Amino acid sequence: MRFVLLLAAAELGMAAVDQPAEGKAGGHAFYVGCFEDRKASSARPGGVDPLHDLDRDLPVWMGNCPSMTPAQCNALCVGYRFFGLQWRGECRCAHEGWSPRYSARPGSECNTPCHGDQSVMCGGGLRNSVYHSWPSDVKMNPECAEVAEVAHSRPVAHPYAVRGVGCRVLSGSGSWVEDCSKMLDGDLHTSSCYGMANGTAPIRLELRLPRATSVRNLELWVSSEAPSGFAAPHITVEHGAAWLKAYEDRFHWGTGPSLLKPARDFELDAWNVLVLAEDPPDFDRNLTTLHLRFSPSPAAPGTGCRFSVAEMRVISDQPQHAVPIPQVFPGPGKYMGCYQDHFMRDLDVDMGRCDHMTPATCNALCRNYTYYALQWFSKCRCANSTWVPRYQRSHSSECNTPCKGDVSVMCGGAWHNSVHEVVPDAGAVAVSKDCATRARWHRIAEHTMHHPPTSHPGPGDYMGCYQDHPRRDLPVTKAVGGLTPLLCASTCSNYTYYALQNH
Repeated sequence: MRFVLLLAAAELGMAAVDQPAEGKAGGHAFYVGCFEDRKASSARPGGVDPLHDLDRDLPVWMGNCPSMTPAQCNALCVGYRFFGLQWRGECRCAHEGWSPRYSARPGSECNTPCHGDQSVMCGGGLRNSVYHSWPSDVKMNPECAEVAEVAHSRPVAHPYAVRGVGCRVLSGSGSWVEDCSKMLDGDLHTSSCYGMANGTAPIRLELRLPRATSVRNLELWVSSEAPSGFAAPHITVEHGAAWLKAYEDRFHWGTGPSLLKPARDFELDAWNVLVLAEDPPDFDRNLTTLHLRFSPSPAAPGTGCRFSVAEMRVISDQPQHAVPIPQVFPGPGKYMGCYQDHFMRDLDVDMGRCDHMTPATCNALCRNYTYYALQWFSKCRCANSTWVPRYQRSHSSECNTPCKGDVSVMCGGAWHNSVHEVVPDAGAVAVSKDCATRARWHRIAEHTMHHPPTSHPGPGDYMGCYQDHPRRDLPVTKAVGGLTPLLCASTCSNYTYYALQNH
């Protein structure tokens, strides 16, 4: 048995395949390569609408802009790890962890000049010029920004969709079982799967809105990519001291060989709309909490999924882009502002993420530092007194994701940090076990990264550290939790080599 340690090319920010000189944008050589793309046949439901086309390699569509350049697409895709340009002006984004679904192609096939700069190539016909994103102060061209806003508002960022909604799975007694905010992240290619310990018990969810808001519809997106669905939806809303029934349906909806026949109006790979009742009048005004109940649908074989959707959103009758996000940043500590972040992080010290994160918890974890920052519901980072922002300050409305441990306050946003000064003597705060454990793991891991061991005990002979690429060097991937060299070696016991990467 032998083992190899690999370092991903993505972590190095280096070009990986066939980088032409024109692949450089804004002085940054973050070009990844030219890759094949595909689109759905017009005979499929949804046709070739970019927003409904699940065959596309990079999933997030930012439109086709007459002023497009790599720098503009990079600006449109802030918060994403990769972006790709196609056919002169099309821009798409992908999250960290993206890898090509289709083959790499010679750079000569990405041969269509960008609309906004004829000296630079912006992909080709069903060919993506793919880049790592980079920190940049380039302002979005108003024309490109408008195109992206229109493109990205259907169906993920619906202009009437309430932002900052918190989601919890509840037990039969009403206690918190787990966080389900993943269903509200705007990514139609993810999947959330839930099943109660008692397989016959209803699935219960609680949606908490960041402010009192009118609600008209609840919409659920069920993907055909994996067995999923829901059954007999029932919605109640809090109205004064009472809970009123807002929606009830007996149909079983879903996909997969063991699930029941879908309702007649049910659609796959589209938004299924549950329209809240209009009687009694005005009951949908000024809501802050919705309770959802679903009967357990038959589980997909081997998954235990009795309720599974890709995405959920709450639709108001008021345009939400016109409703300001409440600037609730109580600290402890002075609020310094909302700042952009990037995978080359602004604050150096990582304390991890946890399901009970609050500003007080992050302040306690960072008590030996000068600043603390929260990001995307549950992430905590720290910096010492020499910290100077590396990226632009944003409006506080960009820090709009409620804390998992307290939905009444904000914990940053998508690639945005809400930064505070640390208050070491803010009072005793009981840091939850999971927050403390994750923070300790990150600190030990960071120390190991900066002070790597001089020996590699294995098991097996150490072969060396090798660069990797989305077209993987070692062909067999085994996903395991709690990874160690011993566990990886055991998992790969039927092979000659094993390798570890990215924790």
